[in-house]
Amino acid sequence: MEGQPSLKETTGFVQRNRGAASGSCLLFILIIALILYSGFKFGMAYWVYFGMQNKTREALVWAAAGLPKSEGEIAQKVILKTQEFETEIYQKDVKVSQTPSTLTVKVSWVYDVVLPVYTFPMKFRIAMSEGKRWR
Repeated sequence: MEGQPSLKETTGFVQRNRGAASGSCLLFILIIALILYSGFKFGMAYWVYFGMQNKTREALVWAAAGLPKSEGEIAQKVILKTQEFETEIYQKDVKVSQTPSTLTVKVSWVYDVVLPVYTFPMKFRIAMSEGKRWR
């Protein structure tokens, strides 16, 4: 096509399309991927926390209703209810106290967030009370 100016002549620069990304773009993508990965791992820790909170509430409601139950039975129920999560709860991690009208359950545990270069231990605690409805 004679007589037509080329792209270089009209814009003053030559466009180079090699298909390679710049180093800063790759670094940006890597940082975003690390943030998303870490967010997912820490999000899972809180997902377990809220699930444990729900199961502890179920065990406490069970303990507050029906016939009187011992503190050991209540602690065992909490441990059984929370077994579906990836966290080990032991008898020493569950504290049950009661007054003539209320039950209180306190559960504490450590959830390890495993990252590629570091394991971050997160400490969680749940404390709940319920009025006794024993017959």
